[in-house]
Amino acid sequence: MNIALFGGSFNPIHIGHLITANFVREEYQLKKIIFVPCFINPHKKTNYQFEDANHRLNMIKLSIKDNPYFEVSNYEISKSDISFSIDTIKYFYNLYQEKIYFIIGYDNYLTLNKWKDINDFSKYCEMIVLTRNNSSFDTNYKPTDDLIIHFPNTPNIEISSTDIRKRIQVNKSIKYLTSDDVIKYIEKYQLYK
Repeated sequence: MNIALFGGSFNPIHIGHLITANFVREEYQLKKIIFVPCFINPHKKTNYQFEDANHRLNMIKLSIKDNPYFEVSNYEISKSDISFSIDTIKYFYNLYQEKIYFIIGYDNYLTLNKWKDINDFSKYCEMIVLTRNNSSFDTNYKPTDDLIIHFPNTPNIEISSTDIRKRIQVNKSIKYLTSDDVIKYIEKYQLYK
């Protein structure tokens, strides 16, 4: 396996996403990591504040433009509908004709038993789960017996997109939480106000 998908809302993308993705790429010796922002996440609450999908896509492009190992795909955004991970995984599995890694956060890991067709994931991918606090996570939880799940040793970076949005709403700085290009983009388009 040479490729990993990193799915999520990226609302907005931040330094923590990029640092952990780079650690995963190095640890698993990946040729590339493809960031796949969702159009609508089926697991987020209906009152969740999604910024326009194209803005989120553009912010990812700005964040990864200097990293030859990172790419972004508009696959889920172009569907303009709820994004189910199994459909995305199958698409990339067929595109590359090989099993892939699928990167998720620990919060999503705990809900895998609710994901569409979770029992089919093992045919197409192995999971890489990113943890925020390495001292308190459950590696015994398995939504299915066949799915291989990895817990890489990544740095514990306590940055969240939610906190970034909250800081913007109360006019606090987000410097060093996301790239300067993303900050300029957010300011230009008055996002998350």
